[in-house]
Amino acid sequence: MCGATTAWAYAVRGDVVRAASVHLAGTLLCAAVAISAPWLFASSVAGRWIVGRPALEPVLWAAAIWFLVVVLDWAHHWWLG
Repeated sequence: MCGATTAWAYAVRGDVVRAASVHLAGTLLCAAVAISAPWLFASSVAGRWIVGRPALEPVLWAAAIWFLVVVLDWAHHWWLG
C-alpha cells in the first residue's frame, strides 16, 4: 500500500484533500480507525459493547468496498503515475 503512510500523516494533520490525492484507501482507513477506535476502546474498558455489537455483514461490506478502493487506487496510480 505504497503511499498509505503518507496519506495517514496528512490526514491526522487535517489535510484530507492531500491525503486522499496521495492514497484514497489509506485515507479511508484512517477515517475508519479514527471513528471506531474510541468506541472500541470504551467498549473494552466497559467490558461490554457500548451502543451495540457490530454485525458481521456490514463489516464485510465495508471491508470489500475498502479493498475495491485499494485496487482502483493502485490501478489509477500505476496507469497515470
